[in-house]
Amino acid sequence: MIRVKTILLFLLMTNISQLGRADLVDDIEDDKNDYSKPIPIKKEVPRLEPKKKDAEAEAKRKPVFGRKEREDCQIYFKGNNLSAYRSKGIIELFGDVVVNKCELEIRSDSAIIKMFPGTNQVESVKAEGKVRIANYEKIFERNIKANGYEAIFTSEDNKIILLGTPAKLDRGGDLFHGDRINYDLDSGWVKASDVKGVVRKANDGSR
Repeated sequence: MIRVKTILLFLLMTNISQLGRADLVDDIEDDKNDYSKPIPIKKEVPRLEPKKKDAEAEAKRKPVFGRKEREDCQIYFKGNNLSAYRSKGIIELFGDVVVNKCELEIRSDSAIIKMFPGTNQVESVKAEGKVRIANYEKIFERNIKANGYEAIFTSEDNKIILLGTPAKLDRGGDLFHGDRINYDLDSGWVKASDVKGVVRKANDGSR
């Protein structure tokens, strides 16, 4: 009887020992599987710094008059006689007409000033007769003089179209003759049709 109990106790202890060993092996295997998985690593994408613009190139593209600056300039005009049509937004001037905006001055025998619809802002000025134009370009420090029989100034793009037979424009000593001259007050660019130009020599090293 004692021998039978001893055998049963031995078998029971053997099974418990094997069961514990199996669980331990499973735990070790689980640990191996957990630590064997690759850990994802977040890679930081380097920030690309914007390229610095060439200062000299920017200066060349910079307009003579900034848009904000020229919009702040009021347009003044006078003449010997005046007719206004409020419904059309048109003002007509006659006799010794003078129109000023910033550094720009237009003199003529007559002029038609057109306003933007519903506002007191000048859209365009059409000067006729003996037209004389004077302007001072701040960035280039040079005087502009021009004359013709008709000039159209548009405030939106700040440009002048000058007509003549021929029209003439003197830009700091550089002379332009043509039937039609386009003058950009912002950049100082001059374009002309059937143009004849005379560019002065740079004896003083300025050009």
